[in-house]
Amino acid sequence: MGEYMKGFVAIRPSDAFFWNKEYLERFYKTQSADTKEKIPGYYYMQKIIEFDCDHTESGELYREYVKHGCLEKKNQLCDWCKEHNFVGPSCGRIPRPFPNYNKDDFHYLDVFDTPMKIDGKPRSPDDMQPRANIKKLVKDKKLILGDNSIEVFSKKFIIPETQVIEAVKHIQENAVAANLRNEERKKRTKEKRGKKFADYDWKALIEEGKLSDLHVYELDKYLKAYKLPLNKRTKEDKIKMIISHFNKNVYCEGVVVADEVPSSENDSDSENELLDLNETWPSDSDFNNTDSTDADEAEQA
Repeated sequence: MGEYMKGFVAIRPSDAFFWNKEYLERFYKTQSADTKEKIPGYYYMQKIIEFDCDHTESGELYREYVKHGCLEKKNQLCDWCKEHNFVGPSCGRIPRPFPNYNKDDFHYLDVFDTPMKIDGKPRSPDDMQPRANIKKLVKDKKLILGDNSIEVFSKKFIIPETQVIEAVKHIQENAVAANLRNEERKKRTKEKRGKKFADYDWKALIEEGKLSDLHVYELDKYLKAYKLPLNKRTKEDKIKMIISHFNKNVYCEGVVVADEVPSSENDSDSENELLDLNETWPSDSDFNNTDSTDADEAEQA
């Protein structure tokens, strides 16, 4: 099947043809339609999103491209589908498995007998997928251990009751573990927020490049201690400000931290640039000499 099936992965951001992460984030975070329309690249991103919505179908464990999906959702082909029609005869979609309730054992219907619609409506993604429905029903508290909901689910989705019970227990155990992690995270956050400016070894954090491991509210403790500006600055800006301030005002041992360039080197570079300019730019005497030469030539004429 290698000549018929292909797999794709997302390319690295550095290799992307149109990399606009900043504008994409603003596009997704902005709620106002008028404000969103003013974001650079709005029409391009909106077109891609609409195409994706019209031509893809997503389930819990899959994402499928549907050729001519726009015809199903909008009752007409889009411009792209018109230009990229089927090379040969058009083909229909293969339906997802559906249980065969006429047999006693666990069986699915034959592919040619499997319905594409239920009660005249297209089947929804994961409509008969056991795992996805177990997660949904457990979340809604409609699938509970110890009552007949396990048996009902087993018969509807043709899956043994033992597997349903194991899946429910697994979800419940994951929920307990998640709650424990959340409590531990809240505890660590409370401890960090309770720390004072003096509790941090700022010198070690800067030298070891670990300022980025701190939260923004922790970086603010340094800025507040030295009355540096806080508002409307990104985390990266605050880190740069702390390093610069620490090197210039706090760290008095003459050691440069985090690739900061000494001011003396900056000064020497600027002086060299001035010297280079002076060497290439004509001096006043050059202009004076030129004028006197022109005058002598005029007198001789």
